[in-house]
Amino acid sequence: MNASEPEFQFREEDHTYWLRYPGGRSVRLPGCTEIIDAHGFIPDYAKQEFAALRGSYVHEAAHYLFERRLDWATVDESLKGYLASLELWMRITGFVPEACEVMLYHPMLLFAGTYDVKGTMPNGSKWLIDLKSSNPAWWHGVQLAAYLLLEGGYRRRAGLYLQQDGRLARMREYRDETDTVNFISMLNVYRLQEKK
Repeated sequence: MNASEPEFQFREEDHTYWLRYPGGRSVRLPGCTEIIDAHGFIPDYAKQEFAALRGSYVHEAAHYLFERRLDWATVDESLKGYLASLELWMRITGFVPEACEVMLYHPMLLFAGTYDVKGTMPNGSKWLIDLKSSNPAWWHGVQLAAYLLLEGGYRRRAGLYLQQDGRLARMREYRDETDTVNFISMLNVYRLQEKK
């Protein structure tokens, strides 16, 4: 890192992203999901404490599964089906993870996010994938478009919907080109509301 560049930080205690500039000034960056949620597009049931905790635990365990370091004996019984669903999908598709739980920020648009995994299929196609333990929702495509803005945009994007009973995860590719424009519009309105 160059001494004149800001340091990117994630504060675990309140799940916020920050840029810390030389001289001590810090700027909080809104997260992708936070921006979408500020417009009321994420339903309340998806934000309930139980659902949020389940999602966090599934994502943490999936990280180890992607790295082939998951100790199944440490996984709670209520989560094993989701992870079995993911493992089956990986085995059948041949998906090769390259990086997971990657935190990034956009230096011009000043927002941040953490995507779940990027990787490659056996045919050489490159994917950015967000794991979900829920059903598909239209805003998932917008969220993934935001992650592609952070990543650089050369990958295809998909939601991977893990099944609680261990059945094969369902992959849904998002191709709507307006998703990126919609996210940037949400970000602009979010910034205007911040100024109020």
